[in-house]
Amino acid sequence: MNNFWETSDVYYVAVLYEDLNGIVDNMDSMHRNMQQVSRRMMHITDNVKEFEHYMKRMDNIAKSTGVMASLMPSISQNMQQMDTDIAVMDGDMDRMSIGMQHVDQRFKHMTQGVTIMRVHVREIARPMGAMNPFMP
Repeated sequence: MNNFWETSDVYYVAVLYEDLNGIVDNMDSMHRNMQQVSRRMMHITDNVKEFEHYMKRMDNIAKSTGVMASLMPSISQNMQQMDTDIAVMDGDMDRMSIGMQHVDQRFKHMTQGVTIMRVHVREIARPMGAMNPFMP
């Protein structure tokens, strides 16, 4: 009977050894899987930090866009005023161009008058030049 207990003890020890080996193998597998999960979680954490960094920039962009949106009506108003001012300047330039044409015509008339006066003064001066040798 002793043999029976000894053989059954050896059997139980062998079964226990196999079970413990299976448990250790499972724990090793779990450890490897946990390390992979840990590496993936670190990668996800890095990505989340980078995403958070970009989101902080988005806040600045959103604020700047809001400021720009509030300025756009006044910029539009200023542009419309500039259009009006340029139209007025264009009209003034047209009137000035017409005025310069009148001035140019008057100068042509004055030049013609001076030319005619010069001819007349020469005609008057010619007889005087003839009398010059007789004058003391």
